[in-house]
Amino acid sequence: MTSSSDWITSPLGKIAEIYQPETIPASKFAEAGYEVYGANGIVGLYERYNHATWQTLVTCRGSTCGTVNKTSNYVWITGNAMVLNIDKNQEIDKLFFYYLIANQDFSKCITGTGQPQIVREPLRAIEVRFPKELSEQRAIAEALSDIDELISITKNAISKTENTKQSILYPLLTGKNSKSNVANWQQQPLGEILEYEQPTKYLVNTNEHKDSGKYPVLTAGKTFILGYTDDEYGVYAKEEVILFDDFTTEKKYVDFPFKVKSSACKMLTSRTDAINLRFVFEAMKLLKFQPYDHKRYWISEYSKLVLPLPEKNEQDSIAEVIKDFDLKLSLLRSELEKYEWLKQGMMNDLLTGKVRLV
Repeated sequence: MTSSSDWITSPLGKIAEIYQPETIPASKFAEAGYEVYGANGIVGLYERYNHATWQTLVTCRGSTCGTVNKTSNYVWITGNAMVLNIDKNQEIDKLFFYYLIANQDFSKCITGTGQPQIVREPLRAIEVRFPKELSEQRAIAEALSDIDELISITKNAISKTENTKQSILYPLLTGKNSKSNVANWQQQPLGEILEYEQPTKYLVNTNEHKDSGKYPVLTAGKTFILGYTDDEYGVYAKEEVILFDDFTTEKKYVDFPFKVKSSACKMLTSRTDAINLRFVFEAMKLLKFQPYDHKRYWISEYSKLVLPLPEKNEQDSIAEVIKDFDLKLSLLRSELEKYEWLKQGMMNDLLTGKVRLV
């Protein structure tokens, strides 16, 4: 292996043609045609293309300024992305160049606050460092492409498993694929099978959360885990609970100790042993309810929604199916996290010359 002293440093403008193509209005998008790439990847289809070969793009407008994308062949690229075209440069491997750009920090090129943007000249001035030999560039690109393939395979497996889970669970939760006569399922209001508890004694006493700690701080929204705390006081430690946002009606099933951030949350638990809480949680996600105002919903409306319930043994069987799928998804997501972490480490090492492959 050679030392990194044989690497070249050059401004981007000297190795790539940098430009913004023509933007087309969304009104001209078609139902079929060539992919259109905008600020955030594919934004539509168009009857023509303006690039026959794939390109490396840097988002140059909006909140995602500085994001790097790789297009397909035969696409239309709009002016919301800056093209870094090296098709005429025979000294740099194209796939290596994409990874090199993806590992850059473009924050110093971003101007504006209300509408962040990247303009051409500051981008042209950014200096990048890369190995002189094409053989080393290609070895790096191949290694990173291999880990990208593993990431893609794992993402596809997650998506397929999620779709399979939904296709199997819907008929089970609605009785269309029931072991028993669905006519015998009990129609019960949620308030009669679930009891609620206010979150007051489980609230964290600070607005600042740590990146790690003994107990997660949760929300029922998409973020779910807001941070962590080591505070032992007021930890919710019951075996299982449905965390319910009283304003948005978003919900999460939780089976580990935690604290909460918002007083808008309610803790929902089973009133009797005849109720499987995991079954109820999954069935609740099928209920049709749309919040229409900024108000609390559980007591006044949501608790009155009716849920069809089979016998406890059937609830338990369906819950086991759910747990099997969730275990598989958890393993796949852990695998994806491992591959993404590995890729980041590889990029930091291979694209800076810390580790040499040739």
